This record gives sequence, C-alpha cells and structure tokens, in this order.
Amino acid sequence: MPERLLRILYLLALIASPALGYAEVQKPFAASNAAAARVTNYTPGEVIRYPVALLVGELSDAKATQVTLTNASSKRPTATMKGQALGRKFKVLAELVPGENKLTIAPGSAGEGVTAAAPLAITLNYKPQTNPHFVRMIYMTDSTGETAYQSQRENDAQDFDAKLDTAMKLMQTLTAERMHDLGYGRQTFNMELDEAGKVKVHVHKGAKPAADYYKLDDQAWYREVAKEVNAAFDMKHAKNIVIAAYTRWDPATKRASGHTALGGGNQGLFGSGNLFTWPSSLADVQGVFMDATRMDTTKTQDDSGGRGMVWSAAATTIGATLHEMGHAFGLPHTRVSTDVMSRGFDQFNRVFTLSEPTRRNNNPRLFKPEEATAFAPPSAESLLTSRWFALDAREFAQKNDISINYDAADDSIVIKSPTGVGFFAADSKGDAVFHRSPPRDKAAPAEFRVPVADIRKVIPEGDAMFRAANADGHVGRSSLERLVKRAAEQKDAGPKADAKQPDKKADDGFVDLIGKDLTGWCYKDKDGKEEVFDGKTESSDKRYTAKDDMIVVNGRGAGPALRQLWTTAKFGKDFELRVEFRAAVNADSGLFVRGPQLQVRDYLVAGPYKNLKSYKPQDWNQIVVIVKDNVAHCTCNGEVLEAALRLPETGPIGLEADRNQMEYRNLRIKMAK
Repeated sequence: MPERLLRILYLLALIASPALGYAEVQKPFAASNAAAARVTNYTPGEVIRYPVALLVGELSDAKATQVTLTNASSKRPTATMKGQALGRKFKVLAELVPGENKLTIAPGSAGEGVTAAAPLAITLNYKPQTNPHFVRMIYMTDSTGETAYQSQRENDAQDFDAKLDTAMKLMQTLTAERMHDLGYGRQTFNMELDEAGKVKVHVHKGAKPAADYYKLDDQAWYREVAKEVNAAFDMKHAKNIVIAAYTRWDPATKRASGHTALGGGNQGLFGSGNLFTWPSSLADVQGVFMDATRMDTTKTQDDSGGRGMVWSAAATTIGATLHEMGHAFGLPHTRVSTDVMSRGFDQFNRVFTLSEPTRRNNNPRLFKPEEATAFAPPSAESLLTSRWFALDAREFAQKNDISINYDAADDSIVIKSPTGVGFFAADSKGDAVFHRSPPRDKAAPAEFRVPVADIRKVIPEGDAMFRAANADGHVGRSSLERLVKRAAEQKDAGPKADAKQPDKKADDGFVDLIGKDLTGWCYKDKDGKEEVFDGKTESSDKRYTAKDDMIVVNGRGAGPALRQLWTTAKFGKDFELRVEFRAAVNADSGLFVRGPQLQVRDYLVAGPYKNLKSYKPQDWNQIVVIVKDNVAHCTCNGEVLEAALRLPETGPIGLEADRNQMEYRNLRIKMAK
C-alpha cells in the first residue's frame, strides 16, 4: 500500500539518522572510554538557534540512572539539570544563554556506585534567531480577567505563565530536533523571550463572560477569539497560540465547556482543561512525563488519549497544541501514525524521556526512538518553505508568483515560480499523502514537474488536491480535476477565448457589483467612516484584489486576519443576488446581506454546511440569495443553506476576508420592480 510505503520510508530515514545514533557505522560506547558519557546528536562547538537543547547520548556505566548537566556559562536556576539514564542511554535538557555555553555531563545513581570516569565536557553556541516572524503565546481570560485554571490538585500554584513558558520551549525544541533527525537541519520557529530568557506570555482579557463563549460552537468561538486577539495585537509577523483560561469540566454532565482544539490561518486555539498537568519548569519535564498519578474526572477533564494518567494528559495536550500550530503553519493532517499532524502528538513525551509509565503495573514501558512524536517528511518539507522557519531576517517578495498547471503533452503537473519552487504536495480527503520537492542542495528551480502517474500511485482514484510553495513561502493551491478540465477547455477554446467567465445576458435586469477594479467598494471603520477604493485594483492592506472581473480575497499573510469589504451603495426593497465563488482548501470567507452574514467557505472541509451534495471543491459554485419582506432564502447550487435569514430593511452587500484564498465573480443584483 502506498501509505504503508510512506511510513516505511519515513522510519528508514529515522533509523539511518546519525543524530539518533542508529547508523551501523557507529560503534557501541565502550566502558574503557576516558569520558563517562558521549553525546550522539550534537558535535562540540555546534551553533543552535533556540535556547533549549535536548542532549541524547550514551554512558559507559550501565548502572547509572540519571545524569547531571552543568552549564558553567549560565547563572540561571537551570544551570544544573538532571536527566534520565537507562541502559547506558541518557536524555537531558540544557537551557542555553546567548553565546558560548560550557556544559559538563556526569552520570550518577541513587545509592549505587558509578564508573570512575571523567565527566563529558561539550561546548554549544546559542545564537538567537533574527527572524521577525514569530509565534506568540496568549493566555486568554473571559471578561472577568480571572486567570485560574481548573485543577485536581489541592493548593495548585496556578503558575500558568511558567507552564506556558516551559511548553513553548519544548514545542520549539521538539520541532528543531525532529527536523534535524530527517536531515533538514535544526529548523524551528521563533518566539518572544524576555531578558531573563522567559517566554513572554500575554494575558488577554476577553470581551465576553465565559458563559457567552460557552454558547458558541467551536468554529464560532474560534472566529470570535481570532477577532478579539487580532484586534489587540500586531499581527504583521505573528502567529498565535491561544490557551483559554476559562475551560471548565462539569463532572455531572462529563462535558468540558470552553474547550476545543482548532488551528489554521494565524491561530491555534486550545483549552486549559489539563494545563495543571504541564511542567512548570524545564527541571520538571521528565518528572511530569513519568508521573503515573491517575486523572480524577470527578474534578477535571481527562484529555490523555485514553491512558488516564498525568504524564499522558500532559503529553497529549502539549502535543495537540503543537498540532494546532501545525495547522496555523499551513499543514494538513497526515496518515503517518507518529506524525505531529496525525495522532502522533500523543507521544510528545517520548522525545524527552527513555520510558513511560503504564496503567497495569509500576514497570515503565520502554519504547523505540522511532515511536516518538515526529514530523513526517510531507509536514517537515512544507515547513522548510515557511517564513516562520527562516531563522534569520531577510527580504521576502510580497507578490505570490506561483502557478500550478497541467501539461497534457507529458501528463505532468507543472509548478512555476520566478522566485523558485520549494515544495509540492498532493492531498487526499484532507490528508497529505504525497510530496515531492526539488533537490535542496541546489538553487530552487523556476519550474518543477511532477508526473501524474506518480501521484496516482498514491491516490489511485478520486480528486487530488495540490499545494505548492515557492522559496519565499507563498502558497498556491489547485486540484487535479480542475487543472485537467481547465487545460481541456483552453485547448478547445483556442488561445483567444476566455474560459474564465460565462456569458452574461445584457438584458436580464441584473447589475454587476464587480468590475475591472474596486470601484463601488470600501472599508468602514468602527465609526462608519469609509475608505473608498474607486479606481483601485487593490485594497490598502492587500486583502482584496480586483482582476479578470473577479474580486480575490487574499490569505491572511497579506493583511489583518479579519477584514470586511462593503459596497458603498445600500440595497432596500426585495431583490435577487447571485454570486459565484471558488474556495481554496479550508478557505473561510463570508457574504454579508445588509449586515447579517452568510458563511461562504470550502464547505465540505470548513463547514458549516458539510452535507451538501452538489458543492464542487476548489471549483466554481453559485450562491443565490432571494430577499423578500426582509427575509433571505439562500442556496448553493440549488441546495438550501439558510431558508429564512432575517435582515434589516436596508444595508450594503459585503465580503469577508478570513482564512485562505476565496475568489468571487459574477456578483450581480436584480431589484424587484
């Protein structure tokens, strides 16, 4: 099976990685070696671009049960750290200070002797990133400002900031280590640190009481949080992790309110139901991940992947937070069991430990290194093109110059970008199942071809959804069926024909609201003041572009996360409104009719109308809105979306820019006589 083959190839990549010490050319560590330990995943003097290093290695003494790491260059509380040792293997965290870090690692045991060998000395150099794109950590309260999270522990310290600091560092380190294990270097995202090396945790006071957030479904809550947070923070170079402080478990109903796991665009949203299980410092990490205390569902939620212990709840929920950030980085799900973007996040703890507790007895479970959370190649290679993984500041082209087409002559997908093609993937049913990238030891090519036959080996039937990224992080999307159909239409129509727009009847009574530019459209501020775009082909923040008689809603990288574009005209009385739209994968937009919003999305993926039979993903669909007596009847390709959407007596027509690209054309209105 192709999916099984992908899994096998991925495991082989891990097994062959010298960073993990599995390569056959690497000899076992003999007890006669002069040093008591050796590090297998770092070389002396190595430069890393993030503050917490995970050192993995071997010991000369099989009796050692722990190691002690000392950072002589640091005056922080983490200058001395304990690490787990088991069967001559060890793992230990080291918090680094900018510049040179002189580390020593010595084995030890509780009440037992160890080999009298010299401690290992190794120097690592920490060079902070200069990448202006970063991940921001936000702890969101409700309108009361209450920061307390729910806990099953008596006298819980309620140190949410310490827990979020630690988790953020672990997510950054895991990402770097797993990218390195695949041969991509220690690429990872940047984050905000203060002068003491602590992650900046922003406490955001929500606009609503918790009860009002609880009334919203997950998607509506996600949008509300995004709206509030994006208005409160500068989003030019940021993606946010938002942890909701007001998550509450009801033991009587066994339901959690204010809990979700959603990610996309520039936000990952997660509840705080198991925040009490998270480590409060780097020194606590291995202890937490070995804590077999049972979760008490008479007091708190158990989000442990069915394993029911503190260690597993911490692993699952920190891992799931990274999973949602993966969606914010543009990653879909995969079918590789250990991948962060599948349920592989449940094994987050295994990256930092050598064993884990079990429910049946007190004997810890040993696992293989390749059974730990990882980024599978389809996810990792996509991250390499992201601006958030650039490590250092550089200029990026603002224009998305990537194109994806089908060449019938050699039955291939052709990706082009003058900036250079960096990555190509094919997804099936929302999962990444195929990827192909140009060689990384050469400059990114302006053109890259992928045979359709190769894609069909993995996706033998049904449509294949395509993602491609250029060297500047811009992403293009399409599908196999769409590209093949377009190529056939262009061939039949000839070079002068325009297959993009259907013919319009000049005498049908409809008036076009979209023209060659954005004339007749505007932004409005909170006071109702208009910023009019007459004669312009692009809005001031680049979220909307007029081209080819379409309005294109651009992705969030082009401006604020949420932005509404309004007609300068208002429409009363009864009317019929028609519009055609084409949604990118998981796109989220909206059509405002006199103010109330009709959701316009990639419905089968993003909802809320997931049961539509005639919706065509990544193709043109038509919405018809018939307004009579201030009530709108709304359909998509003839299927009812809203049977009776109540409207005010008059108001403008509007569009919303939220997540991913949406195209609108033939937006036309016909007033009743």
